[in-house]
Amino acid sequence: MIDYVWYAPTRVIYGRGRTDEVGERCARYGFMKVLLVWGGGSVERTGTLGRVRASLEAAGVERVEFPGALPNPDVEPVREGVELARRERVQLVLAVGGGSAIDTAKGIAVGVPYEGDVWDFFCKKARPTQALPVATVLTIPGTGSETSRNIVLSNAETGEKIGIAPEVTRPNFSILDPELCTTIPPRVAAPGIYDMFSHTEERYMSETTHADTTYGVAEAVLRSIIDNGPRMMADPTNVDIWGDLMVAGDLAHNSVTAFGIKTDWTNHGIEEPVSGMYPQLAHGAGLAITTHCWMRYVYRRHLDVFVRFAVKVMGVRADLGDRERTALAGIEALEDWTRRMGLPLTWGEVGLADADFEALARRACGYHSDGCVGGLEKLNWEQVLEIYRMGL
Repeated sequence: MIDYVWYAPTRVIYGRGRTDEVGERCARYGFMKVLLVWGGGSVERTGTLGRVRASLEAAGVERVEFPGALPNPDVEPVREGVELARRERVQLVLAVGGGSAIDTAKGIAVGVPYEGDVWDFFCKKARPTQALPVATVLTIPGTGSETSRNIVLSNAETGEKIGIAPEVTRPNFSILDPELCTTIPPRVAAPGIYDMFSHTEERYMSETTHADTTYGVAEAVLRSIIDNGPRMMADPTNVDIWGDLMVAGDLAHNSVTAFGIKTDWTNHGIEEPVSGMYPQLAHGAGLAITTHCWMRYVYRRHLDVFVRFAVKVMGVRADLGDRERTALAGIEALEDWTRRMGLPLTWGEVGLADADFEALARRACGYHSDGCVGGLEKLNWEQVLEIYRMGL
């Protein structure tokens, strides 16, 4: 186990009907004027936004609305939100929605006290040291942004998609009401569920030793996602299933599955350039493609890790005489699960068979000072290009 520091200040308020507490919570913590950030019309159609508005009004909390979040959150709406938040002198940025709304809200929060352009943080020209407080009402689990420090934004002008992780953007509080999830179409929910799987898998695929507790927590989270994902697809209005998935999404990205281990993050590193350049691609769908290709590319050189994944996560029976067969069976079991979730395994299925994979590979590795991506195994751009092409 390696040294680590954990910081998780977000107050999580979980339960049916807890959405109606948002106004009282804002007032209790002294936030009497909020910027209400949301995106897709679903939060309005389902009545969630109406409930939030009513709760804020009942608590005497003034609101300014910003319905500018995009499915692949982009920096341009964030810039607009920054100007609005400054002009209105809000005290809190309140996101209602999934990861897109929350990341938009976080981007606004770090941009308000900064004199330059918020994109400077993503280009590593500056580092966020302060931000407006953030709170969330989560309507679709997946990204884990409701308790994490992470922000991922795209830039439509440059085709880039970049993540940062400043401590100052961890939400002050987040409301997790599983009833809000029951109106989500399964095809919309599935990519988010794969994203939460990936957040845990990216940490779990590690060769760090003497970290049994951390690996055990990750295995429990991964198995819960694997079990409950197909259950949700078959019964999307089941509140109890959504409750389990909400908890899994939180644990997947609040770093408890990374205590004391060297993490990987290859798949996020090679997928984000794709959905940055082609924003019609859902992030989780892209991860479904890159993950199984990456696994097939590296598993023979890391058999201990992939046998552990196969047996303890995917439930494969170990072949003691053929460890490579066991590892491969785990990858195949993951591919079967991906199909059950209605997610793609090839670029052609998402209309990207003709994507500029060489440019994407160079971009994926160009973000790193050593020109390589990955923790379990360092990969240069030529190797990343091979992985992309495996998805064809």
